[in-house]
Amino acid sequence: MYEIVTVLGITRRGVVVVLALVVLDQFV
Repeated sequence: MYEIVTVLGITRRGVVVVLALVVLDQFV
């Protein structure tokens, strides 16, 4: 159970980081 929560947390963070990089790349 904890493993699933951890994976979801990491995936969510990864998605946020990727979206931030894409937005920054468009602005730059």
